[in-house]
Amino acid sequence: MDNLQKPETTLIVASSVDGCLVGRDSDDLDSNKSWKHSKNIRGVIQQFFDFSPHTSDVFNLVSVATVIRIGIENTTFVPKKEDVRLIVLDEDNKLSLKGIKNLALSVTKLIIVTTEKNKFSSKSYPSNCHFLRYKKKIDINHLAEMLWKKYKVKKLTIQSSGLFNSRWIEFGLVDFLTVVFYPLLVSNNGTPMLIKSDLFTARPLNLISIKTFDTNYLLLRYKVIN
Repeated sequence: MDNLQKPETTLIVASSVDGCLVGRDSDDLDSNKSWKHSKNIRGVIQQFFDFSPHTSDVFNLVSVATVIRIGIENTTFVPKKEDVRLIVLDEDNKLSLKGIKNLALSVTKLIIVTTEKNKFSSKSYPSNCHFLRYKKKIDINHLAEMLWKKYKVKKLTIQSSGLFNSRWIEFGLVDFLTVVFYPLLVSNNGTPMLIKSDLFTARPLNLISIKTFDTNYLLLRYKVIN
């Protein structure tokens, strides 16, 4: 792992105070409730832009559930191009041809990470759309290296599922952790920000900064000691 070439990676997690992922339509305080009404992809990941660098070498990686929630598959969706470099993890091939085209028309550069079950031809999409395919399961180590070598990704911010969050950390691929704590206690109604795994080992963190915003919200940024 020490010789792996990869982007400088920040995992961004929106969490309830009791450690559950926040991203469902389950509470009035959940800012994600408005995502499905957004008219372009920038509205989907706006909160993550607020906590990451705004430079041309930063790519934003999100789960497929994030882009589906905003209605990217909807026929009324009107694409509007934004200066966003987006990577979508779609291991289960949930995006349709129309959804992928809408995404490609909405961002500067789009990389779809999927499996060979996705048989859509790359020729069907705008030139800014790229595919990285795996046989059955996304190889996180290989993905990180390919993003660095093939796509020249220098800085990467991630918002993914609890399972993928754990896998990124397990393999020592996360350099920084940004946690946005929402003023919520959700108990069994939420999903853990990290899914338990036998491979997971404890990681010490160094606190870099603390920020409060919108009165009740807290942002903590850590350096991950791998």
